[in-house]
Amino acid sequence: MKNYIAITEASAQLKCAAERIGTLSSALEIASQNKNDKSFDDYEEMRLQELEQAQKLVLIVTNLIAEETEAGHNDDAFFQGELTDVLGEREAEATEETEDDDEESEN
Repeated sequence: MKNYIAITEASAQLKCAAERIGTLSSALEIASQNKNDKSFDDYEEMRLQELEQAQKLVLIVTNLIAEETEAGHNDDAFFQGELTDVLGEREAEATEETEDDDEESEN
């Protein structure tokens, strides 16, 4: 895994950004209850900046992981047949549930 360190670092930064967003959300709640507190706009701006940073980090991690998996996927996010297998299982489950419901309504 050639991108292991970069993925780990970006993920750690993402975790910190998420924690800061939570902290700023708490500060916003407190500031919104205090009518004389002028810091509400400042906290809101800081939270939006942290959100933007988190979004950039998600894109970075996504690209790094995509680079790692590109060779085995031929530019697809799934292996051949992977989606149809899952879809087939869901259709089978839905059919079984419908049959069970029909049997219950007959009794």
